[in-house]
Amino acid sequence: MRRLGGKIILNVPIQKGILYFGERYLGTNPNKLKSTWEVSGTITLGGKCKFGNGMKLCCEGNLHLGSNITFTGNSHIYCKKSIIIGNNSLISWDVLIMDNDSHDILDENNIIINAPKEISIGNDVWIGCRTLILKGAIIPSNVVVAADSTLTKSIEESYCIIGGKANNLRVLRRNITWKQ
Repeated sequence: MRRLGGKIILNVPIQKGILYFGERYLGTNPNKLKSTWEVSGTITLGGKCKFGNGMKLCCEGNLHLGSNITFTGNSHIYCKKSIIIGNNSLISWDVLIMDNDSHDILDENNIIINAPKEISIGNDVWIGCRTLILKGAIIPSNVVVAADSTLTKSIEESYCIIGGKANNLRVLRRNITWKQ
């Protein structure tokens, strides 16, 4: 499915291969994983960005993507407000990045109590498979997020591996770096 009502801003010279959408990365059959592009907001590209098969990109807000970002496959981005992903980041398969709850929850005065919140992911971040990054999450540069983690708040430390669920998120290892 494709909706092309939004806009793409290129903060990089126009050249072949800036954006790949639906590429094969995990040896998956390209006919089995359908990709979705629903953009009514703004996507800003700072350089090359690769989205694997099965990628679902829904953007009503502002999505800022740095340079040299790879989504391996079957991951989802739902951007209603603002999501920023820095340079040289690797997002593994089955990752969900969502800055909103998809539905409003109202209090007794009809005031929305679950408004969207910005997500910010720094440079040189590797996000493991089956991870949830939910509204309000801030991941600094030089972090590895362990597989099957859930992030809902700010991470304070760089050069570390973090993992666990929202209320149990902790540093698993310090003083690390990683290479793509």
